[in-house]
Amino acid sequence: MKRLLVLAALAAALSVVVAPAAAPAGSDAKGPPCGNVTNGDGGYSSTGVVDFTVFLDAPACSFVTYTFTVTDASGTTITPLSSTSSTDCTAETTGGGCVNYVYTLPSGSPSVVCLSAETSIQGHLVDRAPDASPSNYCLVVDAGGASSTFG
Repeated sequence: MKRLLVLAALAAALSVVVAPAAAPAGSDAKGPPCGNVTNGDGGYSSTGVVDFTVFLDAPACSFVTYTFTVTDASGTTITPLSSTSSTDCTAETTGGGCVNYVYTLPSGSPSVVCLSAETSIQGHLVDRAPDASPSNYCLVVDAGGASSTFG
């Protein structure tokens, strides 16, 4: 009986250590603050380059997968000719983090592209942005940022 109590206590202690940090109050993310997308900003140039920064609640974590998607207005994914991403960027908010994406789209890409981002841990969704719908945050070539919130 004593062994069972010790094993139960050990199991409970390990479950606390292994569980990821909870999301901050008011967040829609289902995981740690480094997986919570708070906003985004960027542009789409006539050369076919989408340069966009996704802002996070905390600096990016190595155990979180950050995914960025560019689609046409109907939701069809546009595969970039080249893409880079970097967490070596300055966040607008104190203590926050960010991921900067630079996608070069193929010639003939539409003049309006829509953006979405997801964060996940081992295949489990932490956050999706924009919150309302992936197709409601769209950029027009050389027109600056979108009018809606990305977070």
